Amino acid sequence: MGGLGKTTLARKVYNNTRIKNHFAHCAWVNVSQEYKTRALILDILKCVGPISEETYNMSDEKLKGELRDKLKGKRYFVVMDDVWKPQFWDEMRACFPNDSNGSRILITSREKEVASNAGSNPPYFLPFLDKEESWELLCKKVFQEEKCPSNLESLGRQLAESCKGLPLSIVVLGGILAKKDKTPQTWSNLIGNVNWFLIDDDNKRCSDILALSYSYLPRKLRVCFLYVGVFPEDFLIPARTLIQMWVAEGFISVQNDSRKMDEIDVAEYYLEQLIDRSLIQVASRKSDGGVKTCRIHDLVRDFCIKMSIQEKFYEVRVNSADLRRSSNSSIPRRLSIQGVGFVPIIIIIIKTHQDYICRLRILGLKPLDWKSWETCQLTDPKD
Repeated sequence: MGGLGKTTLARKVYNNTRIKNHFAHCAWVNVSQEYKTRALILDILKCVGPISEETYNMSDEKLKGELRDKLKGKRYFVVMDDVWKPQFWDEMRACFPNDSNGSRILITSREKEVASNAGSNPPYFLPFLDKEESWELLCKKVFQEEKCPSNLESLGRQLAESCKGLPLSIVVLGGILAKKDKTPQTWSNLIGNVNWFLIDDDNKRCSDILALSYSYLPRKLRVCFLYVGVFPEDFLIPARTLIQMWVAEGFISVQNDSRKMDEIDVAEYYLEQLIDRSLIQVASRKSDGGVKTCRIHDLVRDFCIKMSIQEKFYEVRVNSADLRRSSNSSIPRRLSIQGVGFVPIIIIIIKTHQDYICRLRILGLKPLDWKSWETCQLTDPKD
């Protein structure tokens, strides 16, 4: 299941200095539910070394051979994160030479069948945290290096235990507690307002905690948080792009801000606030400490999309068939289309929704084999 910390653990291994020094080549690729083998091979090749224009023009089979040749005789470590389909390894197997030199491939997945199909080594199943580990993680998130006050420990342990050992739930809950008054009354109210104890489904429990975190967000942050769900699964979101989109959408207000900050500064502050609440994760930072790229967990993204549909804020389409099934009445003001080319998208929209295309304010386009994110801000008929 999601939220156990598979990617977090894999990333700690991948970023370890001893690992980097031990292997000649290290590569990380995010696979996700919708992927293109060719794009993944190119991503790995980029980690191995510079790519020529000729390489980009190779057929898929020649690309596999190119990667295999570059890894031949070298000790390599490749992480393939968030694999969903058992046949994935069959598609990638030919890329990796087995020279018995200590090379390693690490695959993370929620599906046991994926692990079984990938090799003979038994998979490692991440366990849920026990009560003490849950409490330690919650304390770390809420109090950083400080110790939990004795008058909060009993309540805190109850809250930690209610997460049933799911790290993502604990981290999100910690983000709530870190921003609330650290008093017994406040923490008691939290215990009384949720029914996690009665929920057996782990994904449902995590969703409820996300809903609680969302309800405690200031109104100005809610729309910014939901908006992050328009980006594709496992997408590394450029912070500058996200901030500019928030500003362009009119989500950022400086009228009542006493700190005399401009819109970009306020948007950056909003981003840091969402990061502090563990709703957005920092992927990389700039040299000055600012956020360069960020990401959100799959379960968090699912929550954003679900809430946005309920609030008619935006909708996400992942393929042309999904788009064709849409009724004219369901077209939202914002539409994120992922996984198909631009031309089919435009044709489908014109053919099936020509009477309602004027309702769209933002159209986001993301073909599977592109790493960039294209948005088109359409003219609002009210403007």
